[in-house]
Amino acid sequence: DRFRALLVERAAKLKLVDGCNLRCFMCDYWKRDRKGELSTDDVIAVLDDLQLLGCQKVHYTGGELFLRKDAVHLVAAAAERGMRTNLTTNGTLLTKDGARRLARMGVNGVSVSLDGASAKSHNRVRGRDYAWRRTLKAVAWLRRYSADLTLRVNFVLMRSNYEALPDMVRLAGELGANDLLPMPVDEKGPRKLRLSAREIRHYNREVAPAVAEARRRYGFPEPLAAIFPF
Repeated sequence: DRFRALLVERAAKLKLVDGCNLRCFMCDYWKRDRKGELSTDDVIAVLDDLQLLGCQKVHYTGGELFLRKDAVHLVAAAAERGMRTNLTTNGTLLTKDGARRLARMGVNGVSVSLDGASAKSHNRVRGRDYAWRRTLKAVAWLRRYSADLTLRVNFVLMRSNYEALPDMVRLAGELGANDLLPMPVDEKGPRKLRLSAREIRHYNREVAPAVAEARRRYGFPEPLAAIFPF
């Protein structure tokens, strides 16, 4: 038991924003009022407590993290306390200078959201005409300023885009990402976005082999859940 305890990484996930600048049709964050969010001093106090508890890694997420003007400062604050930092973002609010600063302070990993292999398909899901262009710029900046950064693409799988998963893997590879994470849509109630049993069977027979081939080509990890996410 003592040996196993030594192998467990102490990590915390901090959801710091209850809102978003995009208008994704499968998400409600953009519909919420940003109330009750922690101030900068509040977050710093949490980081101090986590440091005392031996926390080794912090994952910052939202909503959209970079709605906060202090986002990069909070990454630096975690690093100063000896914690590695991961971020999840849609990338549209990250500036060139922000990407450079993140790289300089040694951010460990960034997960960026993309939901289509073209500007048209991605922007339709994200509800903003600027989403594709800005996100790809952010990805390029992050990779330019940090070759060591673990860069992941998050892709929400729905009835309208699940057949594009092989293309998404190829896109992620061409962008210099280290991995693509397929995420089946989280939908409650009547089926509108999630796949039917017939569509899942079609995916498993026709799409999954191409996904496996693309992941192998770009050197992505090949766990079964990444190839057969349903």
